[in-house]
Amino acid sequence: MDELRDVFASGHCPVIVDVAGPTTRAVTLDETGAWTTKEVALTGRYDKGKDNIKAPTKLWVGPALLDETHAYLVLGVLAQQGDDTSTTSADDTTTCPVIMLKIRLSDGSVAASATVSDRFFAKEVSGMHLSFSTDRTALLLAGDNGGRQSSATQKSNPDYVALRLNAEDLSIQFDAHSILNSKRTTSITSYGQAIGSKYATSPSEMIIFLADGRHEFVKKNDHPIMVRDGWYYYGYGDLGPDKRTRARNLASNETVELQGTWEKEVGNGVSWPSITSDGQAIISGTEHAERDRTNQLIIRLPGAASPTLSWKAGDQKIPEGASVLGDVLYTCYDPDDSESTSNHHIDLTSLATGEKITETEGPGSALLSGVRDVVTPWGIANYFGFYAATAWIDHTPTAGSPSPSTPQPTSPKS
Repeated sequence: MDELRDVFASGHCPVIVDVAGPTTRAVTLDETGAWTTKEVALTGRYDKGKDNIKAPTKLWVGPALLDETHAYLVLGVLAQQGDDTSTTSADDTTTCPVIMLKIRLSDGSVAASATVSDRFFAKEVSGMHLSFSTDRTALLLAGDNGGRQSSATQKSNPDYVALRLNAEDLSIQFDAHSILNSKRTTSITSYGQAIGSKYATSPSEMIIFLADGRHEFVKKNDHPIMVRDGWYYYGYGDLGPDKRTRARNLASNETVELQGTWEKEVGNGVSWPSITSDGQAIISGTEHAERDRTNQLIIRLPGAASPTLSWKAGDQKIPEGASVLGDVLYTCYDPDDSESTSNHHIDLTSLATGEKITETEGPGSALLSGVRDVVTPWGIANYFGFYAATAWIDHTPTAGSPSPSTPQPTSPKS
C-alpha cells in the first residue's frame, strides 16, 4: 500500500476487511508510535512498487486468530536505527520484539496490545503457533528459539515464546519462563499448545502444556509431535517401521492408538494454520518437490483414531488447498492442472458423511493453497488477501467444467 511505504520498509502490513462495506483497514503506527488502523485503498497483488528501505520500521507478519468480534494479530517489529538498511531475507539472523494486537472488527479500534517477546528470531515470526484455549477465554502462543541455548542470564541469544494470555485484555496468565528461567536450556521446541525443553541436568525432554502450566518429562522412546485442542499427540516405540503414534486427552488421560503415518503427516508444525477461526480439524499435506503441489491431503478430527477424509497420490488429483468451517470441508483444485486457468474449483464436503455438498468456482488463482489458509463465514483469507464469499459462492461451474474429475476423498465411513 503506497501510503504505508513511509512507515514500513516494504509497505506491506496486515489488513482487516469489513466485507459489509467493503472497508479495508491497515494495521499501522500513528505519529506517536501507537498502534492503530487506517482505512486504505488496496494496490494490486503484483503492484509492489519500490520499497522504502529507509522507512523507520520493519515488520514481520505472524499468525492471526479471528472470532465473532475481534482479530488477534502477532507481529515482529523492529525500529531501524539511523542508516540501517539491512534486509529481512530468509537468511537474516536479526532478532526483534514481538507484539500481539487485539483489534475490534466493527470499527478497527485497537482494544488491547501486549509485547510477548523482546528478542525473537525475526524470520521465525511467521511460524509461531497461535490458538484459542479450549474454553476460548485465553490465547496460547508458542515459538521456539531456533535451537539456540537460552537462560535467564543470556540476553543476546534469540528467546522463545510460551505464553497463555487473557483473551479479554492480553494480560499474561502463564509464561513458561517461570519454570525454565532457573535452568540452562539447550533447546526449545514448539509443539503448538506446548513447548519442549532440553537442558543439561534433565533425564529427558520436558514438555510444558500452556493451557494449564503442567509439565512432565517425556518417557523413554516417546517423541512429542503436537499438542492441540486438549490432545497430546506423540510417537512411541523404537525408531523405524514399528514406531506408532498415540493421542492422550489431557483432561481425562484417555489414550487413543492412531492409525496411519501420523508423525510424518503432521510433524514439525506443518499442519498448523497461519490464520485460524473456529476449526478444530487437523489438516495435513505434503508437497511434491518438483512441482510444488500437495501429493496427499489428510483430514483428522481431535482424538480420532483414523482420518476422517484423505486424498493420496495415485490415479486421482490431490486438492491444492483445504480448510474447514464448522462441519464442512472446503477444498480447492485446478481442473486442468494449468497455471493459466481462469477459475479454480471449490468443493464443499460434509465431514460427517464424506459426501459432497456442492461445488462452485472461484476466480483467478487458487483461493486455498496448502493447509494454512482459513474459511470464515464471510469468505476465504490467506497470505495474499481476502476473498468475499459473494465472489464465488453463487458462481456455478460452467458447462465445460470437468466435474467428473473432481478429486474424491477416501473415508472410513464409505
